[in-house]
Amino acid sequence: MRLLLFILVLIPFVAPRSADAGTAIPSVGDLIASLGSPASEEAVSKALATARYRDKEYGVALARALGRTGGPSAMEGLVDLMRSRYAEVHVAVFEAVETLDLRHAGLVEHAALAAQRGTPAVREAAFGALSRTGDATHLSIMLRCLEDADPGVRHTALRALRGVTGASRPPSRASWSKWWTRYGARGRKDLHAALDALADETTPIDLRTISDVIERYGWIDLPAVRLEVRALLHRSETTLQVEGCRLAQALRLADLGADVSSLYRYASEKRVIEAAQACARAFNIPLHRDRLER
Repeated sequence: MRLLLFILVLIPFVAPRSADAGTAIPSVGDLIASLGSPASEEAVSKALATARYRDKEYGVALARALGRTGGPSAMEGLVDLMRSRYAEVHVAVFEAVETLDLRHAGLVEHAALAAQRGTPAVREAAFGALSRTGDATHLSIMLRCLEDADPGVRHTALRALRGVTGASRPPSRASWSKWWTRYGARGRKDLHAALDALADETTPIDLRTISDVIERYGWIDLPAVRLEVRALLHRSETTLQVEGCRLAQALRLADLGADVSSLYRYASEKRVIEAAQACARAFNIPLHRDRLER
């Protein structure tokens, strides 16, 4: 009898419930249904308002749901979830980033910081996110962690290096450093020459060749590339607008989602509308139903 009473008293503390509402934590499937696909800003805000007061299981479930629903609001929601004090939530956030496979500056920087500290599980998940969203500014972290004491961290740091650079080298810091010294200087020179040519509105250019260089070396100076691709989306020439959409999609620059959405809404040329539509769908951005026709 005493054992039964003890179990009955213990159940409310063991069952996964929210701290504020006293209801069971929803499943990932239920969260996806409530968030929408892509997740709406209102639904994400509502979910986050309660997530801050719930336990880690809710945060993990919400991160996984956001990783599957996608959209700009989902990515902002993942940034917000990094406020959680639970390492398990951070792991779920970084796994969602890797699943989404889109670059978002705020999430990338969270991953870069987490890769250098925290539990091995958090660091490994952070390197997984960087393998798909990182750039040259994160190479020093990856190179240093090739010699980390934890074998899991060493393995995921190597995977991140290979994912970002596209190169396949042995797990040797010296070998990678030598390669980067040689390849990085040449790649940066070619990339900046292509970006300069693209920005020059007075000289005819071979757009296809320039774009190929930007796609190949864009990870070497992603901030500069992001600025130039954003500028293309706002140029007046149809061909350049289309190429801006194509580059944004190829480089997975989800930060430019608002620019792509605006271009889709206000463009008048069919080619531009189709290019912006394809890019928006790749970023899981809701398309304006009231697109202004001209």
